[in-house]
Amino acid sequence: MDQATKDIFSGVVTYAFVGTIGFFQAKRFKRPVKALTWIVLICCVLVFQYVLVGTRLFSIFGFNAYANWILQGFVLGVLLGLLVREMFSGKDDPSSAA
Repeated sequence: MDQATKDIFSGVVTYAFVGTIGFFQAKRFKRPVKALTWIVLICCVLVFQYVLVGTRLFSIFGFNAYANWILQGFVLGVLLGLLVREMFSGKDDPSSAA
């Protein structure tokens, strides 16, 4: 494998692993999630795209994990976790009304 392929693979695995951690951490947010929380998290994703770029936290056997990948993956996981929790909370589900 060439270096570009290793970097792509490293990025996908890093986003998936850290995003899963963020997804499960979203359960710790209190209900209801306010609009300000959504705005701050989305701004964090945008800012983390430019923060710590090129800062490799570790490199094992060609697997690289950069700081901005980890920060973005975590926040994206939290956003996805909050979105899933809000969509499937069941309080506004018309099929659950009897």
